[in-house]
This record gives sequence, C-alpha cells and structure tokens, in this order.
Amino acid sequence: MRVLVSCALCVVAAEANVEVGVASGQPAATIQSEVGTRGPAIVVVRAFTNVTGVLADEWMGVGIAETVSTSLEDAGGLVVVRDGLVNSDERRVSWIVTGAYQRLRDRLRITAQITHAETQVSQQSVILDGSLDEFFVLQDQIAARLRQELVARVERGITMSAAGAASTEQLTAGAVAAVNESLAPITPGPGASSLAADTSGEGARSSDRFRVQAQRVDKGPLIDGLLDEEVWGLADVIDEFVQQEPAEGEPATERTVVRLLYDAQAIYIGVEAYDSEPSGVIATEMRRDSLRLLDEDNFQIIFDTFRDRRSGYMFVTSPLGAKLEQQVAEEGEGGWRGQNTSNINLNWDGVWDVVAHRTDSGWVAEIAIPMVTLRFPKVEEQVWGVNFMRNIRRKNEQVFWAPVS
Repeated sequence: MRVLVSCALCVVAAEANVEVGVASGQPAATIQSEVGTRGPAIVVVRAFTNVTGVLADEWMGVGIAETVSTSLEDAGGLVVVRDGLVNSDERRVSWIVTGAYQRLRDRLRITAQITHAETQVSQQSVILDGSLDEFFVLQDQIAARLRQELVARVERGITMSAAGAASTEQLTAGAVAAVNESLAPITPGPGASSLAADTSGEGARSSDRFRVQAQRVDKGPLIDGLLDEEVWGLADVIDEFVQQEPAEGEPATERTVVRLLYDAQAIYIGVEAYDSEPSGVIATEMRRDSLRLLDEDNFQIIFDTFRDRRSGYMFVTSPLGAKLEQQVAEEGEGGWRGQNTSNINLNWDGVWDVVAHRTDSGWVAEIAIPMVTLRFPKVEEQVWGVNFMRNIRRKNEQVFWAPVS
C-alpha cells in the first residue's frame, strides 16, 4: 500500500505493488525522459528567510542563496535565475529553491526546499544543523545536496517546466485532487469536538496551497523524538501556519514545521514546534486521554479518511509526549467537552506511538500511526482529509495549517 498526502486536506493515495519515484511521487515506469526535448531546467533561487529575525544575521540568507546559485550554475542541464532578476512568468521555470535559517546562540539550522514551479508541490527538503562557526561549511553542504538532487532530476528527465509541466494528477499517479474544504481539530473550551468545512471565500480559493505529498520510504524512522535520521530529509515540509485565535488569519507568531512520511506499516509525522521563549512552554499533564492536555501546549492531527467532512480520527500530543485520541462522527454533533456520546468516542484507544521532548528552541515530537489503526475505503487510490493545529498556551494562540472558519 502507498500513501501520498495532499491537503487543505491531505491526499493520501493507496497503491499496491508499484514502485514510487520518491522525488516526484510518480511511478518509476511512467517517467519518460524530456532532456533534449525541452532544453535545460530553469531553477529560481530565492534568498533564504531569517527565521530568528536578527538584522545582524541578514547577510547569511543572501550568502546561502548565492552559494546555491553558483553551485547550480556549474552543473550541467540547469539554468539558474536569481530571484528578483526575472519575472518567473516570462521564463519556463521548472523548480524553485527556497529556504530558511535559524540561529540560537552559537547553534545554527539551515533548511532548504525544492518546489515544483507549476504545481507548487514541495518535492524535496534538506535540513542541516551545526555551530555558527560552521556556517560556511553548512552552506556548502546545502548547496551540494540541492545540486545533487536537481541534477538527478534532470538526468531522470523530470524537468517539467511550467510551460509544459505534467499535471498534478500525473505527478502523483492520479492520486492528488484539489480540495476546497479544511478540517478543524478540537480546541480548548466548552463545546463539541468538530469537523468544519470551509468552502467559502478565501478558504476555497486558496485550497491548492494546502497540498502535500507524503513520501514513501522502505523503512520508517525510529520513533525516538530526535528527527535526526536522513529519511526525514526526504519528507515534504509544511511550515506556513495561520492564527485562528487571537488574530484570525494572521501568520503564526511561532514557527511550526511538520513533515510526513509513510511505509507499508505506518504514517509518520515529524513536528518541530519552535518557540522564542522555550521556558514559557506549558506542559505538565502526562495522563493518557486527559482533557487537561488541551489546555496546555499541544499539537493536534485529524484525519478524515473517508473525506466526508463529518467523521475522523484525532490525535493530540504535547512537549511531554502525552497522548489523547478520539473518534468523531457526524461532526461531533450533540457532544460536550469531556463527555462520551454517540458521535464522540472518547474511549477509543487507537494504537499509535509518539516520543517528544523540549529543546533549546521549543519542542519536538515524532509520531507513528499504524495503518491498521485507521479505517479507510477499500479502493486502490484514496483521498483523505487532514489538518494540523498547534496550541501555544501562554499566548492563548491557536494556529492551523489549513485555516478554518
């Protein structure tokens, strides 16, 4: 079975006995060479974002982008465009390279991402950690990794420039579909757990933003809460969250990074919950299924495996690795927080695993949800709904990936 996720919803495609090209998600047998017929792949490299926001560090973002650009220019089959020097609509752009860097005292993290220009689907991500003194080594390593990946794509013939790119459906072997609704995990406060549809206004128009492809791996990561295994470097990245409370629609004040993988046994979610005041993270509850967990810092996942916008599975964890899970039916109608009803099953003890811990920059969680824990249609290819929510308790801030109304 194979899982590919694309979302406001997430798209999870199930497949039997098909080799998947990890980079593109396309079955290997259907990838045909385009090299020599469409010319070199055009790559736009954008300045890397300064996550910490310290003005004295701004030079790093420009330097990383320039190093990446220079490295790619030396590679065959690639034409590099510095962001801002050309309108991407005027050229047949194949790939867009973006990234970010974050400094915490003498530690530094650099992340980079390759996005397909036409579909805006993230195809590959790279994460490197080191000391500030190793900055130039790290930026050279990022450049080398990106060059290796992009050159490999050209050699495999998957340049797919914007003027003649394969469709999203082709990229995911027919698995990815546009979805116009978003799902809402439960939030602290009285009232029923709910699944909400956002089919109006901005939510519907921007649904294509909320799509991610879960990468298939032969063997999933060890669930130890470290996120340091190379396999996580294959995962697509979700890191643009928006507030539901207190300032609806505004960007999240703290960065959250989510990565998705899967193998034959489970779906894996990696969470990095950055916090500008790590000591302010609130987490005391360790009891399983305690509703107090919802009033502390937490991260929530909800899967609507039948994509009916009425039922789903919810998983919640915290910086201490506490666990809460429940099943929701009929949008949780008639339920009240803390009560078991015909539509909210608080007694459901789905099997899943999580290890979490605090860090100097916030907290991290590594999650595995076995396929056997979830029910889904018995069809070869499936579309699932998904959303992610983070609660930042000291700020009374709730942020979602796909906004809810």
